[in-house]
Amino acid sequence: MHIIVIAAMSENRVLWNQGKIPWKIPEEQQFFKQETLGYPIIMGRKTFESIGRCLPWRRNIVLSRRPFFLEKNNQPAPEVFSDIHDLIAQLVADGEERCYICGWSEIYALFFEQNLVDTVILSCVPWEYAGDAFFPLFEPSFHETTQKQYPGFLVKWFNKNTDSELQNRESSYNTHT
Repeated sequence: MHIIVIAAMSENRVLWNQGKIPWKIPEEQQFFKQETLGYPIIMGRKTFESIGRCLPWRRNIVLSRRPFFLEKNNQPAPEVFSDIHDLIAQLVADGEERCYICGWSEIYALFFEQNLVDTVILSCVPWEYAGDAFFPLFEPSFHETTQKQYPGFLVKWFNKNTDSELQNRESSYNTHT
């Protein structure tokens, strides 16, 4: 299964400020929707609570260390997992070909730390914002493959380096230091 991180960040790596995205770019939201439609999206509890509902036409999954209670109000509830490996095993068992990790900085960091991410799709917003949640540093283990300019933001795609690419990159850093 292909695991994709999808995020939007400012120039100073801000994702959120006080539980909200600090910018409003409808085209970026539309890009996110089109990219993730039909696939599982994995988010943390804080992200789910900030959205307030399941996003339609996607399998919504919450990864949380602690259980949380959902008010139903005739709304669909997300699947909830407390263990990242159980979550991935379930997606593989269900035959999912890819999934998107879409939020909160701790969830992004967890997937990067566990070396589970294959691709990063990063919408880069060309301003700096105050914030309290930041996108983790991932670039040393990935290489940019392409980018595309949209109105108000730039999307960059990154793929995980292979072991040989990582060794070549490390040796080039060592010869320059």
